[in-house]
Amino acid sequence: MSNNSFSTEQLNLIVRMALHDLDVPFAVSSRVFGRMVEGKFDYKNASHVRLVRSSLISLERARRMINDLNAVLSGGRLTASLKLCELREIVDDIVREFSVIADSENQEFKWTCINAGKVLTDVDFVHRIVVNFLLNALYHGNTGKPIFLEVYGDKLKNSKTQGFILKITNSGKLIPIEYLETIFDPGVQLDMHANRKWKGQGLGLAFCKMAADAIGGIVKAENLADGSGVVFTLEVKS
Repeated sequence: MSNNSFSTEQLNLIVRMALHDLDVPFAVSSRVFGRMVEGKFDYKNASHVRLVRSSLISLERARRMINDLNAVLSGGRLTASLKLCELREIVDDIVREFSVIADSENQEFKWTCINAGKVLTDVDFVHRIVVNFLLNALYHGNTGKPIFLEVYGDKLKNSKTQGFILKITNSGKLIPIEYLETIFDPGVQLDMHANRKWKGQGLGLAFCKMAADAIGGIVKAENLADGSGVVFTLEVKS
């Protein structure tokens, strides 16, 4: 399929999604460089050094995002690059990146990983989906309470690889019931922001659905039964 198969509206949406996704790594890098210019950076401070490493990782991920955009526009679809890898390594990479961001915002972040094994998936897509969910939690959540990342491996009998479930829970406002089914649609942005600094364009969650579809997974959003917050889930079967 060539890029001529896209309508003007579809092309506009794809470009807007890419721009939205690129904003985060550039924002992280800008903050690091800003601290350096202001003389607030200490190379002997371990947390400051982690910020530099996170910035470099983010910039490399931004480069891959641009490549993804070129691939989508030329090939007509978002294509996953599946490879066998350790689920725990994916989680560790996500935790390293988001911990730096959470620390800089004085946001408590907790995580757990259970039954991690080998998974056949697109590492970058999983990473970007989960970081999008975590940033969404940072954006909408209550900074006085922690954000939780829960990861569960789910190996089927006689399977060499396993499926997995990732859940991100925050104590922010509940999602209005009428939006639970459409929150992953492009352009849907709820007026329930707790942290205006991370204001988006309602496209991050739409990308999450596109990427989840590409790796054979599903994404969903649910309000917690006790009304204490919201949970976003990525589930991929083995």
